[in-house]
Amino acid sequence: MQHTQVSKMTIKSALALAVITGICTGNAYARQSDFKEAISINSGKQIAELSTNKITFLDHVIINQGTIKITADKVEIIRNEKGQIKSATAFGTPATFYQILDNGKPVTAHSRRIAYYPVSQTVELKESAVIEQGSSKITSDSITYNIAKERMEASSGNKQNGDRVTTVFVPEELKAQIEENKNAVSGK
Repeated sequence: MQHTQVSKMTIKSALALAVITGICTGNAYARQSDFKEAISINSGKQIAELSTNKITFLDHVIINQGTIKITADKVEIIRNEKGQIKSATAFGTPATFYQILDNGKPVTAHSRRIAYYPVSQTVELKESAVIEQGSSKITSDSITYNIAKERMEASSGNKQNGDRVTTVFVPEELKAQIEENKNAVSGK
């Protein structure tokens, strides 16, 4: 299995996804200590195309940094002529993101494609996008977050088929009451 250490761009990719998940799920913030940890990418295969400035990781790709874990079938990193990252894209069925936030709660996201564009400071989750934290959840065909503008947009894919954006927020008090009721019923 291939093991590679990656540049600050991947840190930005992970930070961007952590930001979008924190924004979408309430006042939780990404665990900042994660971004001080080393990044490792494990894959079955790595292809570096120097003429096109593209690195492709294939075959069960796993990216770890602190509590962050990203899994994908394939990850492509494309650089410009100056060596700066133009895009980092994870593809999967689905590609997944997991992180423990500063509040101690996990957040997950998944879609067929998770892309980060550092120049425009944009994160895109495309094709069956889902972001979850606890019982709160956003489901959509596409979720885009512009970090600089702090603007999130979720849109449905095929309005003619009745596809819609669905957002479920569960207040902390209600979640606590639901847990109490579950524990009372189970005798805990």
